Formats: sequence, C-alpha cells, structure tokens
Amino acid sequence: MESDLSLGGIDQPEIMNLLADDLLVKFGLKDKFNEWVTEWKEQDSSFRSTFPAAPDAGQVIGALFNYIPAVEWSRVPTFQDVTIRLIAERGLSLFKKDHSLVLQGEISSRTVTFKGRWDVFVSPHNEVANNLAQEIVQIDQIQKNNTKGMVVESSLQKCETYDSMLLLLHTTTWTSDHKQELVEDVVKAMRMGIHIICAHEAPGLGDDTVFQECLPFELMFDVTPTFLSSGDANLYKTIAIPLKGEQRREPGLVLLTDKIAKLPDEPCELSEKLETLLDDKLEQIDEVLRKESLEQDTVETHPTVNPQRPEVPTTAATSHLAIRPHHLKMTMRGHKL
Repeated sequence: MESDLSLGGIDQPEIMNLLADDLLVKFGLKDKFNEWVTEWKEQDSSFRSTFPAAPDAGQVIGALFNYIPAVEWSRVPTFQDVTIRLIAERGLSLFKKDHSLVLQGEISSRTVTFKGRWDVFVSPHNEVANNLAQEIVQIDQIQKNNTKGMVVESSLQKCETYDSMLLLLHTTTWTSDHKQELVEDVVKAMRMGIHIICAHEAPGLGDDTVFQECLPFELMFDVTPTFLSSGDANLYKTIAIPLKGEQRREPGLVLLTDKIAKLPDEPCELSEKLETLLDDKLEQIDEVLRKESLEQDTVETHPTVNPQRPEVPTTAATSHLAIRPHHLKMTMRGHKL
C-alpha cells in the first residue's frame, strides 16, 4: 500500500471504508466476477468457485487483509529493500512455512564504526528523543562490542564539547508545553557549533503502527518556528533521517547511527550573520515564539485529520515504481533466489 499522500497514499481503514457493496456494483466488479466464473467453468468442467456468488464487501476486505498482512510500498531506499523482501516473503508463505529471506545489501546489515567516544546531546524537552537515543546506543553496542561509541547527555551545561545534537521530529516536537525550552536548547546548540541531526518519525501503513502517531514531514514546516525552517538557521537544509516501525525500524536506526558516526570532528563554522541571528533570537525568545503564532489550541497537528489528497496524474503515480535491480538478489537457507 502507498503511504505518500502526495501520490495518492491511503491507509487500511480508509480502504475498508471505500470497499462498500454499492461501489462493487457501481463499477461492475460483481458482474465481472460472475463472467470469470463462467469462463473458468467453460475451460474446466471440474472448476468449483470458492464463492457460490460474487463476494460482498466484507469478503473482499477479508481476502485482502485477513490472511497475509499488507506491505507498505516505499520508494525511500532505506525502506525499499524491506518492502521488496516482505513482498517476496509473503508470496512464499503460501507455499513454504520457513520463508525467511535475506536481501543482499540491506542497510540493516551495514556495520557502523565510531572513531572513538562520541558525545550526543539530547534535549530533555524533546519528548521521547532519549528513547530513540538509547535505541541507537543499543545498535552501536551490539555491532561493536566495545566501550567506544555514542554517549548520550541531557544537559548543555555539563559539557561544551558535544559532537552533535539529536533532534527527534514527531507530532508534539514543536507544539508541546516545553516548546520554548526546546527552541532555546536548539538555538544554544547551534550557537555552540554543535552538529544537529534531525530524525523524523514517519507515518507508515499496514504493519506500521506509527501511522497513527506521526506527523507527515510536509506538515512539520507548519509548526516549526519560521527562523528554524528557513534562512541561515534552517534545520531542514539537510534531509531528516526517516524512522518507521516494526521491520522498518532497524534500517532507519542503522542509517541514523551511521550518519552520526560520519559527522566531522570539527564544530560547525558559523557566519557572523548567523551568530547575530541566534543571539537576537535567544534574547527575545518569548516575543519570537508569540509572533510565530504556534498556539497549540489553534493548530491542527494530529495525523488522524487527513489532509486533502491532491490529484495525481497517472504518470506521477506510476513513474516511481522503478526498483534498483542490483538490490534484488535474495537468499533463502543459503540459496539465491
């Protein structure tokens, strides 16, 4: 299933609502089913249909979702490998009980190497970001089995030599009661020349429960303070690392860990213009945020409110289906598929 709203993305509950009996009749799908049954019986007199009559909406929904879990389609390379592997695994599940596959080149198989201790600041005002940081630490420890690597700290006062700051983007990042404190931490870190890495809890479909908990990235701009989403202090100049749930979780974590590990040792160089901007914002943070008009009671940020789906030309809806062929080498029990 497609997860990108701009490309006609739709979630499972909405599909179930759309598959009504009147629509099956309206588009002639029940008549078409009866035509197929007639043709098959003419070709094979022993043919017996599973359904004595054309299936109703409930039976169609059951056939789609009750037997084999839906797979989310993704064109993001981080998750596309998982998508292709899951499609193959679930197809094989009809014939084999043991159908675990390994896709050659999957990001989750990549080994991340830190050159030494790497101090990462996580603001206590960035909700659940510390949980993400601990996930990354676990990935690092499992891969390296030594004491070097990422160390998480939650206070800017403890150390002035942090290598980076981890900022987690989700539904309440910029709309919580601690918004002002978080903005202050971000501006201070930026002023100190600390590399800021953004990770985004991305909506998903099918087996990804995060779909109901995350904010689409295009809506993140609406709630981010303007001076942090544009201009010299733009946090989004570098693409945020997308994170999803379940089987797509580990590839995102490995990619994020790898990005942190490859940051330069030297602090960010700040222009005089940027230094002045950050100093001004810190001095008048209250006034800045009031002008931003980010009042939580008036901004709709919950992803259950579906944004209007744009019309998508046929070419746009199909042109993204190209798959990297060199990534389609799979193995099962040591045998290539």
